[in-house]
Amino acid sequence: MKYSFKSAPDHPLTELELTNFQLLIREQGRERVIPYPDITDVNLECKGHSFYMTVQSLDFGSVRISNRSHSDSGKWEDQSRQYHTFVRVLHMHLLKATCQAEFCSGFKPSHMLTKFSVLILFSALIYFLEDYARLLPISPLLAASVILILGTLFLLIPYAKNPPKHYKPSDIPLNMLPPAN
Repeated sequence: MKYSFKSAPDHPLTELELTNFQLLIREQGRERVIPYPDITDVNLECKGHSFYMTVQSLDFGSVRISNRSHSDSGKWEDQSRQYHTFVRVLHMHLLKATCQAEFCSGFKPSHMLTKFSVLILFSALIYFLEDYARLLPISPLLAASVILILGTLFLLIPYAKNPPKHYKPSDIPLNMLPPAN
């Protein structure tokens, strides 16, 4: 089975092919081959009407696959039906290959950790700027604390709505797949 997409107007076309034993990835005339037993992680994500699957391996890199693709004119094209089929067929191949990969869906905690680190740096910057300029009628520590608390709540909302869930390759969570109309 073949699937292709272009993740941004200036990105190259990514062509994927599933064979009985491996995933072939072609970009800009280069080809990578990831044998199914070497796949370590499969992560499904959903952001609005965009669906993503990230396939990772230790020795062969990773690829992030989307149900949306940019056309040559720069407009989004919805490829939900093909993406849905591709995800299901890949999971079937991984199940047959007795792949030891970890299958996870939902919000990734690692993304939250990065954003939380940036939030801490931003709060520290607010503290030092407010301490120097005294633009607000509250103390610099209180201003930085409010920014940190509100930012933390803002970061936790997506996590609470869509916590990470582990699943078996035979039981793909349907909420992480677009409708296959």
